[in-house]
Amino acid sequence: FMAQEIRKRKSLELLYEPESLNVCFRYKPKRKFMANLAVRPIREELMRRGEAMVNWSSRGGESFLRYIVVHPGADEAVITKLLDDVVAAGQRWETHHG
Repeated sequence: FMAQEIRKRKSLELLYEPESLNVCFRYKPKRKFMANLAVRPIREELMRRGEAMVNWSSRGGESFLRYIVVHPGADEAVITKLLDDVVAAGQRWETHHG
């Protein structure tokens, strides 16, 4: 479900097809070259606000958020809210840095 929802959103980018419980994605700013720069601040904001437990990583020169879907309460509404929160945090970051 999460990968499908990411694909539907123009402001998010799925970096790799999920092969396990990890979903690797990132916010896609209007200026694409800034995508790597937005990952850590978005994660920090989500953690600070207590909105989501999300990690970050990088591979092949691309930084991304990693969400591990294991909680039995992580239904479609929870995933949708997480993605909404990532987009909102990305937009706030982009307003100040874009």
